[in-house]
This record gives sequence, C-alpha cells and structure tokens, in this order.
Amino acid sequence: MNSAKVASNQIKQKHKDVKIYLIDSKNASYAEGFLVEETLELSKKGLSGAEIASKLENLVKNIYSFLYIPTLKYLYRGGRVSITKYLAARLLRKKVIIKTAEDGSLQPVGAIGSVKEGLDKIANLVTNNGNRMPRKIAIVYASNHSLRHQAVDYIKKYMPEKTEIRVIQTRAAITAHVGPSAIAIVADFG
Repeated sequence: MNSAKVASNQIKQKHKDVKIYLIDSKNASYAEGFLVEETLELSKKGLSGAEIASKLENLVKNIYSFLYIPTLKYLYRGGRVSITKYLAARLLRKKVIIKTAEDGSLQPVGAIGSVKEGLDKIANLVTNNGNRMPRKIAIVYASNHSLRHQAVDYIKKYMPEKTEIRVIQTRAAITAHVGPSAIAIVADFG
C-alpha cells in the first residue's frame, strides 16, 4: 500500500488532472483478485471512479481469508513467528488456522491436529456454522496437490451449487512464507 501511495503521488505531481483511488484490500492473494474482478464489472456498468472506490471499500469488509498452515517452520524462518510458538506447535503436533483480521493483520483462530479437522474448522468459520454462504470461494494452494484435491472436495460439500468455486496455485513468494502444504480459503460475501 505504501508503494502504491508513493506511485500515486508521483503520478499526481506530473498529471494534476488524473484521479487515483487507492483501495487497501487488507488482504493478499486472491482476495485482491476478487476486488479487481468487481472493479471491472462496475466499470462495465459505467460507474465513476469515486463510485467504484466506494463500492470496493465496502467489499473489502466482506472478503474473508482463512489459511491452513500444517507447520510453522516457514513462518518461523521468515521471522513472522517466534521460536517459542514454533517449538510449541511442533511439540504438540498442531497445525494452525489463521484469518485475516479487519485491520489486515493475521490472527490465529485455532490449532488443530489433522487436515480433516482443519478443513472442518475453516468451512465452519467461512459459513459461520452454516448461517451464511459466500457468492464466491477461492481455494488457493501452495504446491501440495493432494491437499488441494481434499480441500476442493471438502469445500464443495459445504457450499451450495450456485457458489462459484475457483482453485488457484499461489506464487513461489507466498509459498516461501507459508510452506508447500499451506492452503487458503478466500470467501467473497459482497
């Protein structure tokens, strides 16, 4: 976001008549993709830049990301988790579920023992125990194809047929931070 602000200021200095609207997604990965898609749809409808920015600000509040991380090793190596948390999770053989909070920070929401337990927890978090259903879901996986297939099969059981489900492999930079078996579920309730 800071880089976008710097670039925006540079453009505005050279082109005073250009209007730039910056939207902080408070998220990463495919949540940003959902915002880009919405921008294109709103633009096709003829909305102004200010109107689109306003609608995107509201949509940001309705996109939720949950991340299943089977090991904290990569977060520890990257300096995002303390040695104490890493060793405790390793000793207890716990996997972690993290969500993106409203302010964009990452917050742990549970420690689980198995993939099935993790997918259960995420499905319940995404749907608020079945009380809400997203219009779109993105299943974003690192490089573990077996886990990808498990997640897709599992999430499809929870979602109504009308829910659009996408499956996307993340980039190497994200995989380096979260590990090859991490998987994210991004839900758009816009």
